Amino acid sequence: MLSDTTQELSVTLEDAQTTTESNEMPVVVPQAIKAKIFPPERLSLDSFINFPLPSYASAGSNGDLTQYFVTLPPDLTTMTAIMDALQTLPLPPPSVIKQLSSQAASAWQNGSRSLVYAHANDPRRFAFWVLSFWRGVSELRTNQTGWRAAQRFLSQPAFHHDDSEAIAFTAHMSTLPWNWLNNSHLNVMLGVMYDKIKAIDPAVELRYKVQNTFFCAHSSYLR
Repeated sequence: MLSDTTQELSVTLEDAQTTTESNEMPVVVPQAIKAKIFPPERLSLDSFINFPLPSYASAGSNGDLTQYFVTLPPDLTTMTAIMDALQTLPLPPPSVIKQLSSQAASAWQNGSRSLVYAHANDPRRFAFWVLSFWRGVSELRTNQTGWRAAQRFLSQPAFHHDDSEAIAFTAHMSTLPWNWLNNSHLNVMLGVMYDKIKAIDPAVELRYKVQNTFFCAHSSYLR
């Protein structure tokens, strides 16, 4: 008898294949894959910074993006095999992911039904939702880079010895979840941090501009 987990993975894969065979382009990453590869929502900032994610490839597929799109359907492999491949294969470079995303709808309309990791010369075919997976992981890697920079910034001697708030926040990075900030929190903290930085270095205002997060684009790939 199949375990609940095995049954869930089988159903998820079957649903994904059914969607691919229909006329609707599949864009939603199966929940079982997100639960396995993406960081848990309650993961601490400290742990998130070092959470293992697929890396980027050093280059794309010689600039020929048509090599990514295939008219054949996705390979009928198990969800476990798909997860293993997604965890080990490198992502396309960010610029390639952006270009592929802009061409996906047109490629689907023209008969493409799967994508391959052309930059890795891997022939395995994935459903179109792999683009959402690539974008989601890319966004996570960007978040990791930002938090690493914040951690380094708060570790500077000037903050470590003189700023009790910086010390407290650094200490709480082991307990705060990595995605605890929403736009309102970010805007308040950006304002406070900018004021503190200007107090230390008044000339910073001439070199940098802090932008309100409401003007930033937010994706839904991680939801």
